Amino acid sequence: MRFLSVILLSFSLFNELPVDTEYLCPQAVNIAASVGWDVEDLATIDKIMWAESRCYTDIVSSTGDYGLFQLNWSANNRWLSNAGYDRDNLLVSSNNARAALMLAHYAEIQYGCKFQPWYMSGNWCV
Repeated sequence: MRFLSVILLSFSLFNELPVDTEYLCPQAVNIAASVGWDVEDLATIDKIMWAESRCYTDIVSSTGDYGLFQLNWSANNRWLSNAGYDRDNLLVSSNNARAALMLAHYAEIQYGCKFQPWYMSGNWCV
């Protein structure tokens, strides 16, 4: 039992935020870390969330982009639906961050840069 506690404690510390870092969207970054975004990606996704949504979780653009990461429903509805998400789910910040992480993994494989889907708001792949 003690061994299991050490493993669980280690896992929960894995995605903790660096103490000396100031974020534009600290609550959103905490959520992103809690759903599995890598610590080394947090500074970049903080800037992406700021550029895309100004850290608002329940924002929907006129072009159908949803939540913190402004995931475009038209471009992504097939795989999002297959993954169990609908438009309302994407307004829940943890769901949006989890779906964005899935999209980032796909982009990394397909385009060589996990931040490529957000190219319209900045040159994140440099």
